[in-house]
Amino acid sequence: MTSVRVLRAPDYRVVAQADGCVVREIAAAALPVGGAGREPWRLDLVSLEPGSCWRPDAAGLYVSAHAMDARRFGPGAPLVGDPAAPGPFVALTLDPTRAFGELDTMAAGQRELIGLTWFAIAAKPARLRINDEAWLELGVLDTARIDLRERPVSRLTVESHEPSAPTPLAYLVNVSR
Repeated sequence: MTSVRVLRAPDYRVVAQADGCVVREIAAAALPVGGAGREPWRLDLVSLEPGSCWRPDAAGLYVSAHAMDARRFGPGAPLVGDPAAPGPFVALTLDPTRAFGELDTMAAGQRELIGLTWFAIAAKPARLRINDEAWLELGVLDTARIDLRERPVSRLTVESHEPSAPTPLAYLVNVSR
């Protein structure tokens, strides 16, 4: 059986808030015992008002609610709120010397998951299941943390309660150290 823990969007911890930018932490790697500095990776939900900006302190990937592909950013490079594409975006920042990560989008359907830890963040109200286990209901921007240590190759199925649109149904994140 696969371990899945759901974190609801209102429960995300606010880690930064200034000048029209709010950053909420979805998940982060725990520092190794005796470690110092920032965590090897962190997954955030970033909300920007039009014209405001966010300057991440590490490189990474991000995807907005209106994009189907992930984009890269560098440390200190500002990401500016776009009035034509309002809404929050998902950002994965990481230290490439200590972690590997990938960020992708998914429409309704099935996908094979290979690895140990995955996150599925609902872009719209959706339900998902791993292999043939029970369905999990996710609200907008809720996250399912999927632990595949007991079954490192699994099948993810995502369905929507709404008619399909060209925007993503879920954001998928895979991280490892």
